Amino acid sequence: MKNDEPFFMKSYPIPDKYRDKVSEEIDNMLRYGVIERAVTPYINPLVIVPKKNGAVRICLDARQINDRMQEDHDGPEEIDQVLRRCQGIGVMSSLDLRASFWQVPLAHESRKYTGFSHQGYTYQYTSVPFGLKISSAALNRAAETILRDMRGSVIAFVDDWLVVSSTMEQHLLDLDELLTRISDENVTVNFDKFEPLRKEIRFVGFVLTPEGIQADEQKTEVIMNFPAPRTPTQVKGFLGMANFNARFTARLAEAAGPLIKLTKKGEPWKWGDAEIKAFHAVKQLFCKSLFLNHPVKGKGYVLYTDASSKALGAALCQEIEPGDVRIIYMASRTLKGAELNYYTTELELLAIVWALEKFRSYVYGQPVEVRTDHQALTFLRTSRFLSQRLLRWSLLIQDYNLKVKHIPGKENILADHLSRPQEVINEQRAGEAKIYALLARHPKKSIVDDLKRIRELQADDPHIKRLQASNQDNIAIDTTGIIIWKTTHGTKCYLPRTLLRPLVTELHDLYGHVGSRKCTTLISESFYLPNLARNVHKILKCCDSCQKNKNYTVEMQGTSQPILIKQPNDLLSIDFIGPFPPSRYHARYALVTVDAFSRFIQIYPIANATCQATVKCLVNDYFPKYGHVKAIQSDHGSQFTSKPWTFSMNRENIKIIFSSICHPQSNLVERYNKEIGRFLRTLAGNDHPSWANWCQAIAEIMNTTVNETTGFCPLELQTGQKPERFWTKYVPTEPETKTYEQVCEEARANI
Repeated sequence: MKNDEPFFMKSYPIPDKYRDKVSEEIDNMLRYGVIERAVTPYINPLVIVPKKNGAVRICLDARQINDRMQEDHDGPEEIDQVLRRCQGIGVMSSLDLRASFWQVPLAHESRKYTGFSHQGYTYQYTSVPFGLKISSAALNRAAETILRDMRGSVIAFVDDWLVVSSTMEQHLLDLDELLTRISDENVTVNFDKFEPLRKEIRFVGFVLTPEGIQADEQKTEVIMNFPAPRTPTQVKGFLGMANFNARFTARLAEAAGPLIKLTKKGEPWKWGDAEIKAFHAVKQLFCKSLFLNHPVKGKGYVLYTDASSKALGAALCQEIEPGDVRIIYMASRTLKGAELNYYTTELELLAIVWALEKFRSYVYGQPVEVRTDHQALTFLRTSRFLSQRLLRWSLLIQDYNLKVKHIPGKENILADHLSRPQEVINEQRAGEAKIYALLARHPKKSIVDDLKRIRELQADDPHIKRLQASNQDNIAIDTTGIIIWKTTHGTKCYLPRTLLRPLVTELHDLYGHVGSRKCTTLISESFYLPNLARNVHKILKCCDSCQKNKNYTVEMQGTSQPILIKQPNDLLSIDFIGPFPPSRYHARYALVTVDAFSRFIQIYPIANATCQATVKCLVNDYFPKYGHVKAIQSDHGSQFTSKPWTFSMNRENIKIIFSSICHPQSNLVERYNKEIGRFLRTLAGNDHPSWANWCQAIAEIMNTTVNETTGFCPLELQTGQKPERFWTKYVPTEPETKTYEQVCEEARANI
């Protein structure tokens, strides 16, 4: 004790309903030797806690003792660590110690501090009472004699003990050993709560199974039935129950935003429409069955991250087999303070840094693949950061065995649901054109099924049969049984003629109605078929949407002198398109940037076509993502001839180039503006204000399809990463053997 000064605290009145039960319990405690009559100058109030079975538990209001007592940091592990040990389990049994603290004797010299008064009589404890801040530590130390050498099979959380084993035979041995030790130490077990030999069991507030962890329905039911709060304290109680199950939910941080604000100091009480909506939104998060998987040893982790303007989201997963992604842990949190002013790249990197720290006990020392829909983050290991904040964060994540992989935003549905509330997602999807589902990069089930059974389709193709019968040298069968054709560019899967039209039509729709040459190039990456280009052109020339929306240009008259460029970031062409109908964030214009070498395009929806908005997009987003450029080409618009623009470019050491007056064709971006307009007519034709939602998808399509001038995908030339195709899971595709320098050299020759 830090202070031995005596104290006397007046006892609380005991309700008449419990008075007889309290007296009876005091007599029982005397008979069992838990307390004794005593003379002590230290008197603590009693606290009566009703039990579910109608009995009462007698505890001390030990605030006076706790204030004077030395700290003891022994105690149970955090729940996260406890749950991590529940993997590889086959059979479980749980047991509960009866009046566990009372089974730990209290030293004679310490008993006087536990005095209390009841009906004029003074008592003191002979064992550890409920209410001391060191009670759990005392129990933890006392349990060492029983649990020594059994920590691998017994998980102890205060007085709840769980026996876990991989097989029934081993479990019976473990259970027999534990019960024998308990008997030898004269420890009492509450056999009313003993649950032996279970496949599913409640423990530390969750339901454990061999496969994973479920939320306890009894606890989620309390959340669902919680009455509307009337004070900040009640709001804190509701959020506390919700936070206990936060690992299961995808959107708690965002949904509870207005409620969290009510708990802040000095915030006036307000229970309006926003708070009521948030209260019910949090409840809805727990109305479904919630399940998380146990980690599998020997498998690396997959981390999905995403950030919105209000919250961060992350999902820790493991991909057991290709396509079999299992969720281990989910988390989200709201943005705070200066974080609300971060631009996109900073928010996305913040999400990764925060998620790695949140899941550090899982991922440290393990291979981790971060999957993000923000392409700039794929350059974390190689880029030169202009922002000190980004530089600090990039150094923080170097402790991890990290690989960053870009996935299209429409595929990042898991993490998007973490940081974006469902109503926002629903609003974004409302009114979208029917083709939207195609751009989500999820091909139709029919084409996927055809690719899975491509061997059967090849076996039934009469043309392939004739080739095999003629003993052609170019035709062969690979190790997976797929028929391949040897070309000068490597081996290709021989495309059955019955699969040609479905594949061409699917690719044409999936990539936003690109032309026949780009479709041919996409198919030629992995497939071979004689006269492929002619057949593709014949199929696509009947496309109704293309006939309505595409502009057919004529050859330019005269010749023009191009600006020679040698590598990415030598020259960036920029221009505005618009005005459009007001879209999200009041956007009415789009800033379009095109790298003159790689043809890599970015589209930024902006509210006004001003110099300030342009500089902000370039300096805060484009340069940190894709590197600093040497020169920028634009038209003679007032935004690009102003003094602020000249000052900003000089500060960034960027050369300014203007396109010829009355000759917009000299600016490369003009050609892309027409293509973007064609995309928008196709995708947002039924809902014009949704045009800003499509900008990222349009840029993604244009960057991942082969450019006819360079002969390569803009993404590959700009970043060195070749885009993945959905069919590579089903048909063999030769890996890229050219180095990035060779690719750039070949593109340079084509230009």
